[in-house]
Amino acid sequence: MLAGSGVTVNVDNLWELGELARLGRAGGYQVPVLVRMCGLGRQDSGRPSRFGVPAARFGAVTDLLAAARDAVDFLGLSFHLDSSEARDRVRAVDECLRLLERAWAAGLSPRILDVGGGFRQAFADSPAPFQEYAQAVRRGLAGHGPPLTWGGATLGFRFEDAGIRGALMSGKYAGTAGGCDMLRELTASPLPGQGGRTVARVLRENMLELWLEPGKALVDHAGLRTASPGA
Repeated sequence: MLAGSGVTVNVDNLWELGELARLGRAGGYQVPVLVRMCGLGRQDSGRPSRFGVPAARFGAVTDLLAAARDAVDFLGLSFHLDSSEARDRVRAVDECLRLLERAWAAGLSPRILDVGGGFRQAFADSPAPFQEYAQAVRRGLAGHGPPLTWGGATLGFRFEDAGIRGALMSGKYAGTAGGCDMLRELTASPLPGQGGRTVARVLRENMLELWLEPGKALVDHAGLRTASPGA
């Protein structure tokens, strides 16, 4: 269904890419495709991304795409990160640009870079009330105030050296920087592999489109409150 719809397909592996090439060739059309890469962005974590083709297999990707020009319209690359840190996303962009250079050298014409999702939401205008709550949880767990947890849950804190260590697992809800701030930081960041030029400048100079998947960040600070009957 996707192959014949004209919808851009974000493929996660070589099998999917091969299947789309087969279907496109059989149907006499080109399938617009992004190839999602993994193994990018974080050098201090052993956690693999849940999605994408390992960067080490990019040679097999370009070989398949070069052989399937009649059936696949290769639009560009995307990536998924298990991180919302700007530095990880900048590193992933830097690595993807090197892969795009390899694709151009192979005679392909990618023109899009999709930086994925994970955009932050500004859940609070001020972090102060949330920080007060976190301190109250700590006091309760230490027996210095009313308990605010149930069933032995520690919410990310741990007992260590007769004290409480750690951070509240839902600490992200104290964030005051939203998706727009994150995107602004990303596009203004220098790229080490591009002579220190910013992400925005490199994309513009290479006529690359920036795609993103903001998800729930689209409705950040949007809400609905209804009045009670008789109010």
